[in-house]
Amino acid sequence: MLKGIDRPLDNFSVFPFESYLRIIKRHLRSPNHPLEQLLNRLVEHSSISNSHVQDRNIILQQKHASGPLVDGMSKSTEQYKKLIFNEYIVCVSSLKDSALFFPNQTVVLARNIVKMNDKIYVVGNKFSNYQDLFYSPCNSSHLGIFKLQGLYTLSAFNLEGARKCVLIPYGKHCKGNSRTDYNICEII
Repeated sequence: MLKGIDRPLDNFSVFPFESYLRIIKRHLRSPNHPLEQLLNRLVEHSSISNSHVQDRNIILQQKHASGPLVDGMSKSTEQYKKLIFNEYIVCVSSLKDSALFFPNQTVVLARNIVKMNDKIYVVGNKFSNYQDLFYSPCNSSHLGIFKLQGLYTLSAFNLEGARKCVLIPYGKHCKGNSRTDYNICEII
C-alpha cells in the first residue's frame, strides 16, 4: 500500500488505454514492425469509415421559406432549419448547434440549410479571424481549437467534408444581441 492511497496498487492502471490494448493487438498480424502495421490498419479503417461517411444519410427537418439566401438562390429553393448527419445535429436556430468545421480549416456559423439541385448547402457566415487559444504544450490549432473573431458576409458552403464543432461565446464582446467572439472545438 502507498501512503495516502487506501487501495492496493494493483487496482490502478498504468496504461490509460488498457481496455483498447485488445483492439490494438487484433490489428497486428505478425510480430515484425508493429507500429507500421498498426498505422496501416488504422488508415485502412479510417478510409473505410470515410467512404461510409460520404454515403451517409442526411436528414433535413423543419422546412421553412424565411431564411437568408445568397445570389443564385431563389425563394423557391428548399430551405430547412435542421440537418442531421453522421449522428450530429446542425440547427440554425440554436447558436450551440450552428457551427461547422470544413476541411480547409474554415469555420462557418450556419444561418440556413438549403437543398438545391440534389446538393445540400449551408448558408452562413465564415469567421474572418482565427487565432490559437493556447500555445503550450502545443498550438491549439493542431487540435482543432481556435479563438474566432469577426464574421464575413453570407456565403453558401457545400456540405462535403463538413464536421460539427462546438461554439463557445467568450468575453463581453457583443454587438447588439449577437456575439461575434467565440472559441471553437472540433468534434471528432
